[in-house]
Amino acid sequence: MERADPVTAAAAGNASGNRAASGALPAAQLESVAVPTSRQQLLGDVLAATVANLRPAPAGHWRFNVAGTRRIAAASLDDRWLSFELGLGSGGAPSLLRIQRYLRRNPALPGGVRIVTGRSSPASRYVLDMPADALPWDEPEELLSAAGAALADLRGAVRVSVVGNDAAGPAAGDAGELAELFEEAEWPLQSAGNPNAAVPLDVPGYYMAADVSRACDGIVMRARVLPVELESAAAVCRDAVAAHLWFSAGAMKMVRPAIHGKGLELSVTVALAPAAIRHGCAALSVALRRCCAETQHLVADEELAGAYLSTVGLQRGPRVPAASDA
Repeated sequence: MERADPVTAAAAGNASGNRAASGALPAAQLESVAVPTSRQQLLGDVLAATVANLRPAPAGHWRFNVAGTRRIAAASLDDRWLSFELGLGSGGAPSLLRIQRYLRRNPALPGGVRIVTGRSSPASRYVLDMPADALPWDEPEELLSAAGAALADLRGAVRVSVVGNDAAGPAAGDAGELAELFEEAEWPLQSAGNPNAAVPLDVPGYYMAADVSRACDGIVMRARVLPVELESAAAVCRDAVAAHLWFSAGAMKMVRPAIHGKGLELSVTVALAPAAIRHGCAALSVALRRCCAETQHLVADEELAGAYLSTVGLQRGPRVPAASDA
């Protein structure tokens, strides 16, 4: 089946959507955001029914208290994305050691929540991005349920203290249904019906496929980054690759950088719906297009890796483990 390239559109979505992810936009940018007022009103009503102390900000933005915590969260809606953010409580740019801790924590976070450091702000934060066109705007009760689940994941992320595990496993359940969902999304599985199913991604010049697993709240797609090369790479090279993935993913929507097991990966968690799967596959493809060439250089050149870490203001800390480590 031949499909129109969704990756270019996803790249445009990430470029425009990143501006909204950090909170309120400047007035000049707000004027260019074309969201039907009815969606804004509907989401405002849904949030008012779901959260405490909802405080409207400029059009398409809200702030509210997160139940069970003393933290203030933000929501933003534009024509492409609904995003939720929650600060980690510590300001300033993260150290290399802290980045590595976040990379280890990310796989344990519920749903699509991820810890990122964006280009627009040096502070790290929890972020949950939801494609606007995959939300049930015509079904207010379903939208209420989706918003409630997203906020529950955001609250759950704050409580996660045990790192290195997550709820995803082999693609159990109806493998035929899973294959049909990916086929409808126009990203067919490589081995439909196989418990170790994978979806080939669109990364010119590289063969990259994401392992597909079922989680209690949807589908997890994981793409390992240079697993063979990282095994024998110098510690400074592994540190540089980890930092590069961290900052690159922070500039993207949906993509979660992580240390999973003993390797580095990029992943997305999406709902069991073709539209969500389509966005997830496109987001992973865009992220890998941005990362593959750079990581190959960083993993092979210690001097370059050290220079990169210095350029982004990071000091060497405990190394990212190689896959061959015990």
